[in-house]
Amino acid sequence: MKKKRQFIRTSRYSRWRFLRWFAWLVPVVNAVRAWNMNHEVFLDAAANASDPTLGLVVASLILVLEVTVASFPFFFLWWFVCTMLMSRARREASFAPTRDLEYYREQLRGLSAVQVSLLADLRIEPREDAAATLLALERRGVVSTEGEQVHVIDADRLQGLSQSDRLLVQLAAAGELGIATYKRWADLAEQEAIDGIHLRRIGKADGTAATGCSWFLRGCGTGCLMVVALSGMFALFSATFGKQLMDLLDTAETDYEMVALMVEDPFFALQLLTMSAIAVVMAVAFLLPLIDTVRGLVENGDASRHLRRTPLGEQEAECVYGIRNFLRDFTALSDADRRALFLWDDFLVYAVALGQNRQVVDELVRIWRSSEQQE
Repeated sequence: MKKKRQFIRTSRYSRWRFLRWFAWLVPVVNAVRAWNMNHEVFLDAAANASDPTLGLVVASLILVLEVTVASFPFFFLWWFVCTMLMSRARREASFAPTRDLEYYREQLRGLSAVQVSLLADLRIEPREDAAATLLALERRGVVSTEGEQVHVIDADRLQGLSQSDRLLVQLAAAGELGIATYKRWADLAEQEAIDGIHLRRIGKADGTAATGCSWFLRGCGTGCLMVVALSGMFALFSATFGKQLMDLLDTAETDYEMVALMVEDPFFALQLLTMSAIAVVMAVAFLLPLIDTVRGLVENGDASRHLRRTPLGEQEAECVYGIRNFLRDFTALSDADRRALFLWDDFLVYAVALGQNRQVVDELVRIWRSSEQQE
């Protein structure tokens, strides 16, 4: 039986989910705008119909169709892009649990904070990962943050660390960690993690760029074909089924002049619904090439898409998410400060690296920035 996968709701997933709801502002704004511009015509058309109640229903239908046709392209593009990014974040943050907490902890014991972070979401978060790395080095007795300053307490052990760890300690002790130097350290730390057997980098040779191009060409091809087909359908509709409606639209100053006719003959309302449906489908067809182009740009431009987990990395990712699930649901580590390090041991390091504790990150950022002032 296939194991049921669990999903960790990451901050990236929550951010895109939050932004997706703003797509509903598009029809709301268009509805308010349409009402402000046409409410007098709307009410007059409904009142002058032979059946005012039915006239109000028909006028409301016209208003809804106008707002739908005007809003749909922007709403669809916004919603689709956010949903695509949510799906990717969900896919990268799911795992099939198989073992208990102690097993997960033992499997991760030899990994650095940066490797744990990369296994979680395939990207480095500079502030969080730098803080987690310094916290791990403090736990090992290499550095200390006592006295509100980062300083080395075991130079011999420091020399035995990786190049990225030595660079991080040097920058933090000098108070030089900032926007410019984060990238220098993060690039080095990422490359060291990739040089191991947990992650691998992909590029043009592995088909990432080719995939983006194929999405573009496929979207362009299918989009153009659909546009041509739907344009022909619309032309056929205009010349046959909807000829009367098209003639009325050509002569009417506003759409609401048709309210009285639609109240008398519902066939015009059916024609209007059909024409609006074709217009919405045509909007989708026009947007397909743009959507696939955006997808290709996002897939090729996002650094996390250039990293993949190796088979071993996939197994370790399960352990990472198992640990994060435990930290989130069964501990109070989100409120712990760095003085709790020797109480929680490596669990606090994992909490910082996996975005479960912002307090320690802020504390350490303040310390390494104050180090420069104390030099």
